[in-house]
Amino acid sequence: MPKRINGKKRKASDAGDTRRKKRRMKKKKMKVFVVDEHNDAMLPFLDAVKNGQLPKKGVKMLHYDSHPDLGNISKGDKIIEHLAKGKVDKTGLHKMTDIATWITPLCLAGFCDEVIWVAGHWCPQIEEGTYELVCGIDSKKALKTASADGDNENNDAVTDYWECDGTSANLKKLKHCKTWKLHVFKHNKKGELPDESFWEIVEIIGNNPWVLDIDEDFFSCNNPHRDDFSACFGMKNWQLLRKIYDVGQPHDEGIEKFLKNKQFLQSQSKFLKLKPVKSLLKVLKEEGHKDPKKLIQDFRKLLIDHYQKEYPDGVNIEELFNLDDLHTAGLYSNLPHHLTKVKDIVEMGNSIEELLNEFIKKENNPIHVTLATSRADRYLPDCQAAIIHGMLDVMMEAIYKDVNIIRMDKPEFSINFATDDEDSEE
Repeated sequence: MPKRINGKKRKASDAGDTRRKKRRMKKKKMKVFVVDEHNDAMLPFLDAVKNGQLPKKGVKMLHYDSHPDLGNISKGDKIIEHLAKGKVDKTGLHKMTDIATWITPLCLAGFCDEVIWVAGHWCPQIEEGTYELVCGIDSKKALKTASADGDNENNDAVTDYWECDGTSANLKKLKHCKTWKLHVFKHNKKGELPDESFWEIVEIIGNNPWVLDIDEDFFSCNNPHRDDFSACFGMKNWQLLRKIYDVGQPHDEGIEKFLKNKQFLQSQSKFLKLKPVKSLLKVLKEEGHKDPKKLIQDFRKLLIDHYQKEYPDGVNIEELFNLDDLHTAGLYSNLPHHLTKVKDIVEMGNSIEELLNEFIKKENNPIHVTLATSRADRYLPDCQAAIIHGMLDVMMEAIYKDVNIIRMDKPEFSINFATDDEDSEE
């Protein structure tokens, strides 16, 4: 196995020195787009395709993130149908996406045919491995994902990710299909990327055109819904909420129904006879919970202890944390939450630097870089935002030297990336 080029051995005094003369640099400026909400990273990608910097097919994406961001836009629309035919409405498409649904449209358009998702060991959404997939549109013009061989049940990515949010589909029922591969790699508990994973990523990208995308919550990840809910109801009730909502689709729709109608205010016997409650009880049993009935009873108690049919005059809980807020917290309760120790952040940063140095050696730098600060949505722990962003600031300057920073983020939520006005582009 070849030896990894290690960029770690430098003096502490070099941390802010972006000159590092020993590295081989390309003369062309590296465009680094700084965004806050991650779906804004789609915009420079589409622009690069339009202006010919990226080809219309065969692009690889190296995606560092604590979240896959591979969800599908659930709403059907002509914009999606046109995209599948290669016609891009950039503004309309961008408005339809959110931070979790911006990558698969690029696959549906045929631009991106391989996504390499690199995550921390704390990210359980999709297991490590390579998955052959298809993006297509259904009869309602909605974007769906299926296994490339049509066998969704034996494709763990489909069953664990797209099926859970209701956006998988039977391959035979999709049209305008585009095949693509998903590669999932994870850093270990010491923050290291195993050698085997390192060289596999190098091989996948090869000499192909590619883009580098880094969400800063890759290094340390906050679940803002956890913060909001546990602050109001306590950590014990947060753990209860996670167990209830872990059932996923379609059962969470039943939960939403009895919350919306406040059917939990009925007597316990009537509540347990409700169709969505019986369905929830059944799936909790199937998933091996020791006492699913008590779990549901505890959930009902949480609800009746805080929510009423009507409230007396004055401040009431639904003005502060309503049932829609509670349902949203439940839906996102199983997102990762892991505040990483600084030693591991250093190791993860060095692993990225080593990999990028390898591509400098191969003279195949990314076409551009996108950095998502994820501060406005609070997925990056604010207490670590400055050190993580600063680390990437130094890294980009050190590796690519001549960097063109293009700010697309929200200044009120972000920290300065470049110190000199001449290094920034408005």
